[in-house]
Amino acid sequence: MPFSLNQMVAAEETGVSDRFKPSTDQDALDELELKSKKYLRGEAANLEVLQDKKLKGQLAVREKLYGQSAKAAAKAEKWLMPSEEGYLEAEGLEKTWTIKQESIVREVDLLSARKAFDMILPELGPYTQEYTSSGRYMVVGGRKGHVAMIDMLSMDLIKEFQEHGKPLKLQFLDKHFLLVSVNSFAQLHYQDISTGEIVANYRTGLGRTDVMRSNPYNAVIGLGHSGGKVTMWKPTSVKPLVTMLCHHGPVTALAFHSGGHLMATAGMDRKIKLWDLRKFEVLRTYSAQAQTLDFSQKGLLATGNGSKVQIWKDSGGHDYEPYMAHAMVKGYQIGKVSFRPYEDVLGIGHSKGLSSILVPGSGEPNFDTWVANPYETNKQRQEKEVHALLDKLQPETIMLDPKKIGTVRPPRRKEKKAKKEAEDEMEEAIAAAKSITLKKKTKGRNKPSKMAKKKQEEVFKAKRPFLEQLGEDGQPPRRRNSGCPRPTSSRNLCSVSRERSRLNVCCPNWQTCSRVRAFIFDQTKRSCSRNQMDRNGGRGFLLENGASSLCNLF
Repeated sequence: MPFSLNQMVAAEETGVSDRFKPSTDQDALDELELKSKKYLRGEAANLEVLQDKKLKGQLAVREKLYGQSAKAAAKAEKWLMPSEEGYLEAEGLEKTWTIKQESIVREVDLLSARKAFDMILPELGPYTQEYTSSGRYMVVGGRKGHVAMIDMLSMDLIKEFQEHGKPLKLQFLDKHFLLVSVNSFAQLHYQDISTGEIVANYRTGLGRTDVMRSNPYNAVIGLGHSGGKVTMWKPTSVKPLVTMLCHHGPVTALAFHSGGHLMATAGMDRKIKLWDLRKFEVLRTYSAQAQTLDFSQKGLLATGNGSKVQIWKDSGGHDYEPYMAHAMVKGYQIGKVSFRPYEDVLGIGHSKGLSSILVPGSGEPNFDTWVANPYETNKQRQEKEVHALLDKLQPETIMLDPKKIGTVRPPRRKEKKAKKEAEDEMEEAIAAAKSITLKKKTKGRNKPSKMAKKKQEEVFKAKRPFLEQLGEDGQPPRRRNSGCPRPTSSRNLCSVSRERSRLNVCCPNWQTCSRVRAFIFDQTKRSCSRNQMDRNGGRGFLLENGASSLCNLF
């Protein structure tokens, strides 16, 4: 934006240049340009290298439309989405993990305060719970067969069963419509709930387990075993994709980050470990014990052990520090903790029922109604189910790296032929090369020696591809000098020499050294007894009157 003369005079009088103070409109444009970059559909096409004018014009119009749509999405984000998620801020020397739930509930609004509650159900517990992907509904299950479904917006009981058997572990893959279960016989079941058929049924072979979680990034199932191992499974593989030794005792809890590249494990060895699933290496190890783990949408890690809950926050570089803590009533044993999607709420299932606490900054403040809508109506839910069935992914799409889907498969290597087949083909090619009739040339070029040399060249050309397949180079095989290492100094240098009737062998590995072998076998064979060998300073041997006895020692 050009500056007027009055603005320049005012800037000179005040001593401050306006060029270091961009206008409000310029700030808004820069912010809009920055936000619109994440909505662009890849890199723009390079129109300068195109020669076709028609194609160049079409692509220019399309790129202009892409830019306009990205700016429109950035403008909508500014007004429809909150700028940042919630957070908990301490004053002075106060620590965030010392702030209690009573203090948080007093400060928040009435609707948020309703999300913190306690359900005392001592008869059918201990309880475990799970939220739907939108966070609208919660399913609770008791160890004595009590199963219930609750609407978290209205806090109404939708359905309740009390005649179920004892559940062990279940996971539902919503994009694949697969219900995954593991029983007390260490059998892993995959069942397609849209058709009712069993997709896979495998034995883990590592004993009974009650630790199972699904990776939201690639839908791979992770199991924690009593031997300290964590295995990862997909329905199209009989054997686990990955087997990791994570702890020196039984694995008690397992959780995956929403990004898919971070895994948290807890074991009976009183260790909590964070793992990088791209390298399968441990990032951090903390001395703590946990019976249950869960990651929030914003990366907070909740741990539960006994009657205490602790929330950890990433301070940068996957370095987690204590963020909040909550103590249940004495005697309550925590069974499971799980964050509610799109809400700053942590659900706790314990031996006496259910509880819910407020955790500022745990939920994603912006939700996409095409992915998960917490406020959907019954009609929208029915339509969403139909669309999900049409977009259902096949079990074959479950893999460690889902980015491979849609890429071009690299060409397979040609299978090597059997050695006998290659030798037969080589003999046929040699016979065909020998039967070639060479052209007669004048001026002394038809000498028998030259004709024979040309035929040898033709035979070698025919043999060359077969020799490469067989791993040969047409030369006699040479012995590898495996016994004699590379000299790292003058002391380790291997040398063999002969002075008159005395054979000097200087090699630390003289019995297997090919250089010593070659020299000895080339020498004159003369008798020599073992007592004529003397140590040469620990570096080799001194032999007199030949080397035949040394040859016998090999």
